[in-house]
Amino acid sequence: MAHSTSGTTPLQRVKVLNNNVVLAQDHRGREVILVGRGLGFHREKTWIRPDDPRVEKVFVLAGERQGLLQSPQVDTALVAACAEVLGLAARRLGRDLSDAIYEGLLDHLAMALQRARLGLDLPNPFLAEIQLLYPEEYQVAGEALEILSERLGTPLPEAERGFLALHLAAGRSGNRPGEMARRVAVVQEAVAEIKAALHPQREPRHPPEVAARARAADAGEAGECPRTDAWERALSRLAIHLHHTLMDAAAGQPVENPLLDEIQSRFPDAFALARAVCDQMSLRTGHPISDAAAGYLAMHILRLRALQGHPAG
Repeated sequence: MAHSTSGTTPLQRVKVLNNNVVLAQDHRGREVILVGRGLGFHREKTWIRPDDPRVEKVFVLAGERQGLLQSPQVDTALVAACAEVLGLAARRLGRDLSDAIYEGLLDHLAMALQRARLGLDLPNPFLAEIQLLYPEEYQVAGEALEILSERLGTPLPEAERGFLALHLAAGRSGNRPGEMARRVAVVQEAVAEIKAALHPQREPRHPPEVAARARAADAGEAGECPRTDAWERALSRLAIHLHHTLMDAAAGQPVENPLLDEIQSRFPDAFALARAVCDQMSLRTGHPISDAAAGYLAMHILRLRALQGHPAG
């Protein structure tokens, strides 16, 4: 795992990886990766202070990786590009981005680069959901993909943008990328279960480009959608709500719902479906979801039913 280093003890420059990334050693002899605009210039300078205003990120590699970066077999361009991407993410997303994601991202990018050079395509079935649920990370991942493709000389596919966004989201939340991917998968399955239960033959039909505009609008990448996009917008809100439900459940956050009794008595079918979906999500994640949370989900289900022309009762 990569760890932060702090303090003002100067770091000895060992190797310039590119104009923005430098390999150095700290006072304990550990290899340190420094990221910052222009750090690779002024190569005559032997020492860099960690509190230099140009330094955006500092990574101290885990013990088993110490010494590897000076090996001729190591792809230093990849090491530097990965660090540069996290420096970009720190600027865009804030300094709460955990340094611990560096080595996991480096391993992922090494495999992604190998696949791209072999012409192998790894599909990302959750790309639309990732864009919707993590719009800030997805935006930064697009910039990161351009940096990686330019620095490494190999274009990476659009599917990698979603995987990158998951790594960045994991770095902000303190979760592992695999856990973030499971959460997205659970949301996707729950939306599909609700749509199937609401009789898909009555689902409003829109051209694919209309549906795409609706999803983009909810992700903050387009203006207001026409009224005919109400179904897609309702599905987007449903997915976002399910995502927040899973996060609250994982954190053990209590949920209060003053309308729960009324929802259960007036809309038993909607509540029963919501409860079944919540039970399935609990089974997949291992986190219980309360009736109060199921009640709020029932309200989203009622909204979808109304758009299909069903009466509220």
